[in-house]
Amino acid sequence: MKLTLLALASSMLLQGGTPSPRDVLRLQRQLSGAGVSRIVGGIHQALAGRTLRLADKSQGDPEVLMGRDGMPLLVRLKGRGESVGSITSDTGTARVFSLPDVTVAVFEYSRLPARRCDGSPAASGMVIEYLINLTTKVRQVTAREPGHGHAAMARPLEMLRTAETLSSGGSRLIGTRSARALVSPMPMPDNVGLTGDPAPNAAEFVPIQSLWIDTDSLLPLRWEVFQRQAFLGAIDFVYEKLDLQRPAGFAVPTCIP
Repeated sequence: MKLTLLALASSMLLQGGTPSPRDVLRLQRQLSGAGVSRIVGGIHQALAGRTLRLADKSQGDPEVLMGRDGMPLLVRLKGRGESVGSITSDTGTARVFSLPDVTVAVFEYSRLPARRCDGSPAASGMVIEYLINLTTKVRQVTAREPGHGHAAMARPLEMLRTAETLSSGGSRLIGTRSARALVSPMPMPDNVGLTGDPAPNAAEFVPIQSLWIDTDSLLPLRWEVFQRQAFLGAIDFVYEKLDLQRPAGFAVPTCIP
């Protein structure tokens, strides 16, 4: 019994001495992989259940409801008569959606193991797409596996899928907020080729993305992309209360055709 109580007391002491994700983020040094993982876990907790807009003119300001794993549960796009829903080709993806200004699109990301309607397992998860034309009242729903276009709609959040690719960056003010960056190379599309004589070093052309994290709230504030020190673009996180939920009146698919 004495040994059990001693072990319990030692465990509580160790837990009390463990720095919080906020404390780790504020350390004025390069962070280890374990430290970055701890920060990412704290960011997931801070984002869970929140609604926000990703403010960027080229995307149409997607509205997002966050899940507990740092990834979206729902993304809503409001058509503006122009291509929306992706990052420009300079940062690695093509535009994939063109919505009339009377259309609302909602994308629901299922957390359940996906399967095809023939009973076979799907290779990845399932995204349910709801399209609503506000003028004609035409409503469409489709289930599919997530593709590059779906990732592009909430591209900054893709950095939070895995901490292994991230490293700690510098500190600065974002607006009036103290922030520190998490940094990683941005995946390049397979069809990008570099030519020259001599052949250029492809690694030098890989875009570098930075996700700036509020050192108080652990909420992402801004996402920036640079390539060879040239600024390519940025997206700001705007946190606000939004009524984001699955559209009513649809027969929700349970499998991928």
